[in-house]
Amino acid sequence: MKSILLPIFYFMIMVQQVAAQNVGIGTPTPQEKLVVDGGVTIGYTSSSFSQGTIRSTGSDLEYNTGFAWKGLVNYTSMSELSSLNPLMTTTRNAWVQVPGVSLTITTPGTYLIIFKIRGYSNGVYSLGGAYWDHAGQAEFRMNGNSILKRPISFIVPEYSYQGVATNRIDYFESPVENTSIQNISASTTFTIYARMSSTGNPPDQWVVDEAQILAIRLN
Repeated sequence: MKSILLPIFYFMIMVQQVAAQNVGIGTPTPQEKLVVDGGVTIGYTSSSFSQGTIRSTGSDLEYNTGFAWKGLVNYTSMSELSSLNPLMTTTRNAWVQVPGVSLTITTPGTYLIIFKIRGYSNGVYSLGGAYWDHAGQAEFRMNGNSILKRPISFIVPEYSYQGVATNRIDYFESPVENTSIQNISASTTFTIYARMSSTGNPPDQWVVDEAQILAIRLN
């Protein structure tokens, strides 16, 4: 009987000693319960309720809260227009997509979307014509649909008296920034559209020289 119990006793002691030790892979002196000196490859699991589990989707790392999978790595992506390739004169009152500024999100999640646009007009007009309401307007769209209740002006007309009533109108740059929180469940594309708004047909040129879309995932 003694010969049977003795090995079991020694085995239990060894298990306790191992359990009390830190484990190191690639390092002889681990300072935590598990230390890996090198890369770690993580696979995929379809388990729905594995609290504390980490998995790789192939394009993202996710962790399980016990109720759902959440993105582990914050996602940031940006699309912007270079000032070397501006959007210039367009037909009045017609929306035109700002070229080179389109951002598509394919990974589901909640995102903070930031839109920016800036431009200028080289026009200076006197009152008496039909040009007084000439302005540059912007619209921010998600899958082709505007997320704004109404367009936003980024080139605005202002009276310029310069000390005397010159009846002159100058056009000033008014940079616009808009933020929107969107729940993305399927492939979604964000774009910026702009137009020259006017009741007349002024021989003018207005320019979008900066436009940007930034997406930051919140979960």
